[in-house]
This record gives sequence, structure tokens and C-alpha cells, in this order.
Amino acid sequence: MEGGDEAAVRAELWARREVWRRQQQEGGEEKEEEEKKKLNTFNPPARRSAQPAPAKKPSPGDKQQQKKVSQLLPKRLGLGRVADVGGGEVRGRTRFAAAYKAGTVGQWLRVDQNGSRPDVGFVGCVDAIPLAAALPLCFEGLSESTHPLCLLARRGAARLLEEHPRAAADLPEILPRVVPSLRAALGCKERDVVQVAIAHTATLARVAQAALLDHLDKLLPPLARLAFGSPLSPAVVAAVREIEANVPGSRPKIKAKIPAFD
Repeated sequence: MEGGDEAAVRAELWARREVWRRQQQEGGEEKEEEEKKKLNTFNPPARRSAQPAPAKKPSPGDKQQQKKVSQLLPKRLGLGRVADVGGGEVRGRTRFAAAYKAGTVGQWLRVDQNGSRPDVGFVGCVDAIPLAAALPLCFEGLSESTHPLCLLARRGAARLLEEHPRAAADLPEILPRVVPSLRAALGCKERDVVQVAIAHTATLARVAQAALLDHLDKLLPPLARLAFGSPLSPAVVAAVREIEANVPGSRPKIKAKIPAFD
């Protein structure tokens, strides 16, 4: 009797197991069919217009980097700083700035933007420019550091010295009004101004030649301070060599102010 009950229980359990397995299989098939229907009848939601991401506020470091780059590039081009106060209003500190605002400089020089980098051109013929009035103003403008004053003064002074047909003849009389401005630029705190002043010293020596000898006592002291141990030392040495080569009798004065010069 007990053996028969055990067999009956096993048979019932086996039957239940078979029923459960069939239910699982049928349930899996139904679930798979439902998934297929969902895939076939899936309607994607309507696209919404992409919302622009909020602009990232620049950090103080980003602002300083942008300002640094925006200041360095104009200096490398010889333009100076672009005034960021008063809507770019030109504010100079020399008579050259006053002459520019009055329109006097514009009668002689103009900014030429046609090339790959800005330059300065003459208004009309260069020999029509009054050198005695224009050259001292341009040399005084070497101390300027904002655009377009420094570009006009730097390139204007260089081009007048190199291209004006009466430059060599008129310089002896003009030098007393040119040298003090050049000395002031050589003593400026801004490195790019000093670098330009050194280059103009060499140009002045090539053009003025012997007439510059009496004015070397004013130009050599600021050059001597930069002759050694300065980032501008190579430019200073080159300028002093130009003085020695073009100004007769200049070597004793050079050795007196710069004893280590050889």
C-alpha cells in the first residue's frame, strides 16, 4: 500500500512538473511575441528642438590669458596697445599725440592697411614733408605705446631718416631737438619702446654720421645700462657698433661710457 502511494505521489509530481514546464515555454513564446509587436509598432517620441547649452562663464585665468594674447600680438607687429578705454579713444602723452589729434601728422603720414601687416606710408611726395617739423615730432612719439600713435611715430621716423632726400643735410640742425626724445625712449620702462629706440639709434648713426658725435654723451649712458646682462644686450651691442662704424672719433667716447665694449 505504501509503495502504491509513493508511486502515485511521484506520478503527480511529475505531471505537475510537465505542466509547469509547458507553462514556462508558452509564457516565453508569448513574451517574445509581445516584444516583436512592440518593435514593429514602436513610435519614437517627437524630437524636441535642441536647447543650447548655457554659455560657460570664463574663469579669471581665461580672461587673463585672453588679455595677455591680445596685448602681445599687437606689440609683436609694432602696433602697440589698442586703447580699451573710452571706445578706443587715442590718449597720448607727447606732442606727437597732440599733433595727431590736431590732424598735423595726417598731413604727412598715414597708416597703410593693404599689406599682410600694417605699415606707414607718406601722404604725397616725401620730399614735400618739412623734415624740421616732422622728424622731431616722430622721435618724441617713440615713447608712445598705443595704436596708432606708436606705429606712425616708429615707422614714420625710420622712413623719414632713410628716404627723405634732405635727411643727411638737415640732420645737423635737427639733432638738438631729436636726441632728447630718443634718450627718453631709451630710458622708458616698456621693453618694446626701448627696443625700437635702440634700432632708431643705429639708423640715426648711419644717416647723421659725424654730426652725431657731439650728442653721444646723451645717448651712450642709457645704452651702457643695457649693454650687458639684459635681454636687449645684443641689440645694444649692434647699435654701438653702428655708431663706431659711422661716427668718426666715437670710439673714445664709447670706451669712456662702456669700458667693456670691444
